[in-house]
Amino acid sequence: LLLGAALLVWRIASTGLSAHYAQSSEDGAGAAVKALAWNDRNPDALYRRALELRGEDPSAAAALLARASGENPAAAPPLVALAGLAREQGDDARAQSLLEKAVELAPADPWVQRQSADYWVGRGDLEQALGHWSAALETDPGSRPRLFPTLMRLAEDPRTRPAFKPYAASPPSWWEAFFAEVAAEASEVE
Repeated sequence: LLLGAALLVWRIASTGLSAHYAQSSEDGAGAAVKALAWNDRNPDALYRRALELRGEDPSAAAALLARASGENPAAAPPLVALAGLAREQGDDARAQSLLEKAVELAPADPWVQRQSADYWVGRGDLEQALGHWSAALETDPGSRPRLFPTLMRLAEDPRTRPAFKPYAASPPSWWEAFFAEVAAEASEVE
């Protein structure tokens, strides 16, 4: 009984310390390594360590991201990071699939929506990107200062302006504020 209690206390302490270091890994390199030393299955620590390794060892980063996703299948950030690695390796089909899964897991997460929009911009699909930007603006009106300048540039370009037609026909919640900004700031009112 005492041995069981001791093991339980050790597991609780190691999990708690791992979570503490995983959360503090934003403050500096090495915290994710400490978190993994306490609990090598901590999904946040696996994710943060993968981000640290991404530039120097993409295959190790991909393995850590896959483990992070396995440990917390409901977390979208490891899938977004895996999609980025797949895109860098030229595997657009896998990148698209991973991003679709991330959006499915976290449709109300504006960061996931913005990452997906960035992917579609890179693929040259403005309609898809606008859909994700719109979702980000719907869920987080605080995204307006970050996204409205990009949308303004697109609205001012005659080649990309038609992509806004569906939003003008059926305005989302952010449309009125965007329209007012365009009317006040656009170099050409039409």
